Amino acid sequence: MSTIPIIENRTTIADHPGRNALFAALAVAQGAFPEIKKNRLVQIRPRDSAPYSFRYADLSVMRESVKQPLADNGLFVIQPINDLEGRVPEAVIETILGHKDGGTVTSRLKVANDFHDPKAFGAVVTYLRRYAYGAILGLTSDDDLDEDGAPVQDAPTKGKSNDAARSNKPATRTEPGGLPECTPDTFAQKTEGWKRLVTAGKPVADMIAMIETKTLLTDEQKAEIASWAKTE
Repeated sequence: MSTIPIIENRTTIADHPGRNALFAALAVAQGAFPEIKKNRLVQIRPRDSAPYSFRYADLSVMRESVKQPLADNGLFVIQPINDLEGRVPEAVIETILGHKDGGTVTSRLKVANDFHDPKAFGAVVTYLRRYAYGAILGLTSDDDLDEDGAPVQDAPTKGKSNDAARSNKPATRTEPGGLPECTPDTFAQKTEGWKRLVTAGKPVADMIAMIETKTLLTDEQKAEIASWAKTE
């Protein structure tokens, strides 16, 4: 995927009397967080090494998984997006973890908004919000990868067959409603034609909607499509 233009990444903890209550509430909530279901699969194809795949949870699954423990402990997360008017085309994606007593922790991602189509920038924003949401709550929403990019797997138990060990390999999902998820191979095969349409002026949102009449795209695939509309 093309590089996302992050200009600044900063986290601040407000000096507020309620911050200790926030930390205490977060500790309790984290103990009640369930294991996050990884409902998406993406394959990475590095230029200088073998391709590999990993699973991750999309933003809606992450929110649904933790909303009750957060609410039970007086916690909330909001993610406003602010334009920096009168300056170079930039936007700030804020992720604010707050407590009912007033304590807050704020993560700020400043990104360059140099896309032809605002909807293209929206696809990148969705991608970044997912990572920021997981980071501020301490969620594990992606497969662990080793230093070479390969997913880290538990050692097989004694007597476990090779077929059983291979069964842990992520598989392409068929989502509710009957549409399959776009496989990495399909995406690679279609990239040239899809990219030609986007660079010729087809709005990113229309392009994604057209593709998803036949197959569902991952957040990473949507972000890559959005990057094709970026100003050169």
